[in-house]
Amino acid sequence: AIPALNLLVNSGIKAAGVDGKLDGHTVIGNSGALDLGTAYLMRGSVDEVSGTLDWRVGPGTLTAIGGYSRYGFFRALDADNGPLSILNILERERFSQESAELRYVSDKIGRFSFIAGGYWEHAKLTYGDPNTGNMGNFAAVGVNVPVVLRNAILDQRSNAWSIFGQATADITGTLKITGGVRYTRETKRAEQSAQFFDLQHNIVSGAL
Repeated sequence: AIPALNLLVNSGIKAAGVDGKLDGHTVIGNSGALDLGTAYLMRGSVDEVSGTLDWRVGPGTLTAIGGYSRYGFFRALDADNGPLSILNILERERFSQESAELRYVSDKIGRFSFIAGGYWEHAKLTYGDPNTGNMGNFAAVGVNVPVVLRNAILDQRSNAWSIFGQATADITGTLKITGGVRYTRETKRAEQSAQFFDLQHNIVSGAL
């Protein structure tokens, strides 16, 4: 019954020339709240930067590589697809990562050549914040239950480093033997919570 009612109401809104668009490119108002007729919004950004430096050091090349990567997105969804604020979803996620690598690649020294180096990485991932979550407002359709916001938050940090080496030996003009080792250590810490709040941001007991 609700989808049929939504279809009828949205058809009337469209016939009246009101489509909920603001700023010419979005159906979300500048306040960030869901507006009349809103269906879906996904807004995000991605940035990536890297740089490489090479130096000739002795019989080989020393290379330093640095990188930075990040993304963020905000998603808003009127899950009931109607003009009434019954089921709303607001999501926010952010990620960033920094990395660095230093390696030495030798020229061929007689019959031998080698590679040695190290790598470091730090990453951070967060999902949700106190102003996002899933909201249920069934009072809008006459159901006598309180408006509840389910708020989920994740904060995750990770660190990783490794050292590696590889050597190659020419046995004959057509046969080579290559051997290598790599040691990696990664640690990860995360804190996650999920709670139900009312509109006054009081925790609703027994909701989980």
